[in-house]
Amino acid sequence: TDTNVYDNQAGKQGGGVLLSGTLTMVTSRIMANRATEGANLYLGAGSTTTYVLPAPPGYWVPATKCEVWREACPPSDSACKEAAASCTINLVDDVDNCNVTSSSCQSTTFNQPCDWQKNPALLGKTVYVLPLGSHDLNYPFACAAGVLGGNGSLTNQQTSAACAGLCPAGFYCPTYATTEKIPCTQGHYCPLGASSALPCAEGTYSNATSLTSSDQCTPTGKGHSAPIGSTLQTKCSPGTVAPNASMATCDKCAAGTYQANEGEQTCAACD
Repeated sequence: TDTNVYDNQAGKQGGGVLLSGTLTMVTSRIMANRATEGANLYLGAGSTTTYVLPAPPGYWVPATKCEVWREACPPSDSACKEAAASCTINLVDDVDNCNVTSSSCQSTTFNQPCDWQKNPALLGKTVYVLPLGSHDLNYPFACAAGVLGGNGSLTNQQTSAACAGLCPAGFYCPTYATTEKIPCTQGHYCPLGASSALPCAEGTYSNATSLTSSDQCTPTGKGHSAPIGSTLQTKCSPGTVAPNASMATCDKCAAGTYQANEGEQTCAACD
């Protein structure tokens, strides 16, 4: 529990963990280890490795609820159907297919989501049983940039790469394992799933935060300009003009014309 195994090196197998027995991990990480085979873990034949959620905030594993999987109830067996929910946590009735009782529970299936028979304490928890062999990837997996990581209090936010969902519009999630969304900054907008704030296009601006689309950036008025990512529009300086709205830069007055004022739309002919 709460263990980090990182930056270790093995000559052959299992840079972080070489296992022949049983390992249960909770709120732990195995990362950045090195070995010829199984950079982070090498799980030998007969071993069992179970990751029990929660994981650290911002991380996930493809976990599922540990329960007793059973054969489907016959369509006409109402007693079986009524008992189905309780049978998923029943460690006594019909768990040995060679010794079936008269219980309303159906017999267990061959495949089970976890080894509740050896470790009944896992029942009801959300777990991931790692496959045997080499594991080069870090465990658990970090939520990607642009995705909001779970804070560790809700296991359903740590069972897939969806984590707690795409970063909400108006915010951005800049790095892997982000758990605190950041409001979109002035001069920028952030659509759903943003990993960085996107600048308002040239000829537009905004001094507001948490914009969700480029449509919310304000076009410049005539006599003004705004480069990309602007928070304010700027008046054209003397000698330049902006005859149209949404201009990135002001136009210089042509030879034989001038403009002595700022914020103007047209140049005047020289006397």
